[in-house]
Amino acid sequence: MKVQYPISQFYNRYFIPTVDLVGTAPSLIIMRQVLEHLPNPRDFLSAFHYLLNNDKSPGYLYIEVPNSSLSLSLSRFSDFYYEHCNYFTPNTLAQLLARCGFEISIVDQGCNGEILAFLCAPAMHSNYKLTERINAIKSFIQMNSSQGKKLVLWGAAGNGSALLNMCHIDNSLIEYVIDSDQRKQNQYVSGTGQKVVAPHSLIGYSPDIIIVTSQLHKTTIKNDALKLYGSTCTVITTEEIQYA
Repeated sequence: MKVQYPISQFYNRYFIPTVDLVGTAPSLIIMRQVLEHLPNPRDFLSAFHYLLNNDKSPGYLYIEVPNSSLSLSLSRFSDFYYEHCNYFTPNTLAQLLARCGFEISIVDQGCNGEILAFLCAPAMHSNYKLTERINAIKSFIQMNSSQGKKLVLWGAAGNGSALLNMCHIDNSLIEYVIDSDQRKQNQYVSGTGQKVVAPHSLIGYSPDIIIVTSQLHKTTIKNDALKLYGSTCTVITTEEIQYA
């Protein structure tokens, strides 16, 4: 008896995960000798995480890439050429997958150690939540800025600077950062360029939204902001943005 196999479909075009697999629930995605050619592997893997992390049945991702460990240890300079954008070792690929929200099940090295093979699946509790938080804050700021609202950050210390830089929020979206520390006033946030000002200096500016970054003094800052700028100003903490 002749066995009939389903006919595979081939597409002669670039693959876009969020377009080609939208609405599907794949149980396994095989990616062989692909990731090293992509200029933005993290964005690509994050899209697969979204597709595989479904309620029906979370799927697996199998990845093969060249192992650069031998290339580096043996100084094989000819292994580095224009077709490859990325060069992975077991450690760097594992870190990339973890940052994209995957939990690694199996790691293998084939072809005498020349090939890395990883089998992974979306982790139930992963750093992917960090990406979701960053995207939520970025979307909140971009949406309100596009509506013509004036947004201000309160807190120029570590929390405020980290938020602006990790979310890539420059001074075209948020022009000012408020801080009560006189040593910081009239300085600028490193990397994103916002001017640091005293609380009272923005009374005439009339901010529409103030984002509070301080964890220790957020209640006091909220009260001070409402007294200075009135009830028409929305004062929100970073934790509340995901629910806004």
